[in-house]
Amino acid sequence: MCGGKQTLICSRTVHSLNVTAHFQKLEYFKNNYLLLTIKLLILALFGYTIYFGFNILYNRWYLELITTDFKNIIQNSQFLNNLKSAFIPAYLSLIPTIGIFINKQIGWFLITSFMYLVISSLAFLLMDSNSLDSADIVVGLMVIAFFLLIILIMNKEKIRNGIYNIKKKDLIIKNIIASIIGMGITIMVTYLKQ
Repeated sequence: MCGGKQTLICSRTVHSLNVTAHFQKLEYFKNNYLLLTIKLLILALFGYTIYFGFNILYNRWYLELITTDFKNIIQNSQFLNNLKSAFIPAYLSLIPTIGIFINKQIGWFLITSFMYLVISSLAFLLMDSNSLDSADIVVGLMVIAFFLLIILIMNKEKIRNGIYNIKKKDLIIKNIIASIIGMGITIMVTYLKQ
C-alpha cells in the first residue's frame, strides 16, 4: 500500500494520527481530572472497606480459624453475624464502585446517592452519640464537608451535562431523588443493625 516515495508520507500520516490520539487523551484528562479523581477515591474506598472487613474477621476469628474445622466455623452463628457486619461497608461502597463504570444517569445516581448516604450516616452519628468529644465532631463535620464538595463537583456543568447527560432543569429533582435514596439506605442499614 505504501511503497517508495509514499512510505515517507504514510509514516508521517500514521505518526500524526498517533500524536492526535495522544493529545485527545491529554485533553480528556485535562477536562475530566476532577471526575477521574473522584473515581479513583471511590475505588480506593472500596479496596479499603474490603481490607477492613477481612482485617476485622482475621482479628476476631484467627484462633478459631487455625484450631477448628472450617465446617464447624461456618455453622457458628456468631461467625456468620460477624461476617455479615464486617462487610456491610464493602457492600455499601459497591454502590458507587458500580456507578464509576457507568457514564450514564444511573452512574451519576449511584455515585451521588452514596455521597448522600455517607453524609446522612455521619449526621445521624453526630446527633445521636453523646460520647463524642469536640475533636470527633470537628472531624465528622470536615468529612461531611468533603462529601458535600464531591456532590458539588458531580453537579458541575462539565460533569453532569458533559458526561452524564443531566440537564440543569432536572438537577434539583435528581439531587432530591439521590438524597432520598441515600437517606433511605442509611435508615435501612440502621434498622438492620438493631
